[in-house]
Amino acid sequence: MNKKIYLLTYHRPINYGAALQAIATYKFLEMQGYDIKLVDYRDDRIEKYRKVIGGRWETGYSFIRNFKSLLRDIFDFNKEFGLRKKFNKFVNDNSIKTSSCNKSNIKEFVNDANTLIVGSDLVWNWEMNKHLNDVFTLEFANDIDCNKISYASSVGSEYIPDDLKHEYETKLKKFNAISVRESSTKILLQNILNRNVECVVDPSLLLNKNEWKKIQNKVNVPEHFILIYSLECNEVIDKIVDSLTKLNGIPVFYYSKRQKEFKNVESYNYYQYDPSEFLYLIDKADFIITNSFHGTAFSVIYDKSFVTIPHSTRGVRMKDFLSKIRAMDHYCDDFYNFDLTKCKKKIDEDSKQRLNAWINESKSFFIDAIGE
Repeated sequence: MNKKIYLLTYHRPINYGAALQAIATYKFLEMQGYDIKLVDYRDDRIEKYRKVIGGRWETGYSFIRNFKSLLRDIFDFNKEFGLRKKFNKFVNDNSIKTSSCNKSNIKEFVNDANTLIVGSDLVWNWEMNKHLNDVFTLEFANDIDCNKISYASSVGSEYIPDDLKHEYETKLKKFNAISVRESSTKILLQNILNRNVECVVDPSLLLNKNEWKKIQNKVNVPEHFILIYSLECNEVIDKIVDSLTKLNGIPVFYYSKRQKEFKNVESYNYYQYDPSEFLYLIDKADFIITNSFHGTAFSVIYDKSFVTIPHSTRGVRMKDFLSKIRAMDHYCDDFYNFDLTKCKKKIDEDSKQRLNAWINESKSFFIDAIGE
C-alpha cells in the first residue's frame, strides 16, 4: 500500500509500557502493508524528565530538596545515561521515524500524510498540564487534508473537569474516528462529543505472543522466578511477595532505581533492562506481580499466572481491562480478603475467548478507520 501514515504517541518516556505500545501500533500497521512512520515528537515535559542531570528539579520544591535530587542524579549518571541509550536503540531498531520535531515545526514532517494516527497512552490526559496537549489533538494539522483518527487514546482519569469539557469538545471534533482504551473514557467522551466512541484493546494486544517473541532479547535468568513490575511502593505488593516467597522460596526479579532486600530469597534488580529484555523476563517468569497496566496486559499476552494491584492514581485502567475480559480474580485491592490461590492460575478459556473477540473487533475498527 502507498498510503502514508504517521503515528503520533508517547514513545520517549523511559517506561516499558510507553515504548512497547508505540512499537506495537507501528508493527501492526507495518504488517498490514502501510507506509508507516513514527513521528519523533519531543514533548517538553517528557524531555525534561529524560534529562540525566536536573530532570527532577522543580521550581515549586525547596532548594534543599532540589539539591538532594541533583546529587542523586550525579550519583546515578552512568546508570541513567546507559538506560536512555538502550531505550533509544530499542525504538530505533523497531521503527522508522521522522526527524525529531517539536510543537512549532511538527507540521512540516507530516504534510504529505494520508492518515494521522494519535494514540495510544495518555495522549488526552488533562492532569499533566492542566489542559489538553494541542499536538495530540492535531491542532497543527487543521489545514492538512487527511484522515485523522485516534487509536486507544486515554484520558487516564475517571473524570474530566467541567471547565475543560468545552476544550475536549472543540479539539476532538476534527477526528474522523475516535477510539479509546478504557470503557470509562468511552462514556466520558461520548457524553461530551455526542458521537460514537469505540473502546478498543491497548496496542500491545494487537500483537500475539509469537510476534512479541520476535522482538524480545534473551538475558540470563534462573530456571524459576517471580517477576515484580511495580511503578510505586505498595504495601499490598510487599505482602503478596512475602506470602509467595515463603511458600516456594524461588528468586525474585524486581524493578527499582534503588537496591532492595527480600527475606530469605535471592533477588535481582532489572531496572537497567531495555524493553526487549523486559519481554524476555515476562516470557520466562513463573508468576508476575504488577501494578502497571502494561504489566497486566503482557501477563495476559504471554498467558502467565499473575496478580494485579491497582496503582494509586491509575488503577482504573487495569480494573477496566480485567473487568472487560472477566478476569477480576487476578485483581487485588484488599490483601486480607483476597484468595491468592485463584490468581496462581492463568486466565481461563472464557476470558481468552472474550479477549480474542475484542482484539478482532479492535483490529477491524482500526483498519476500517484507515480506509482504502
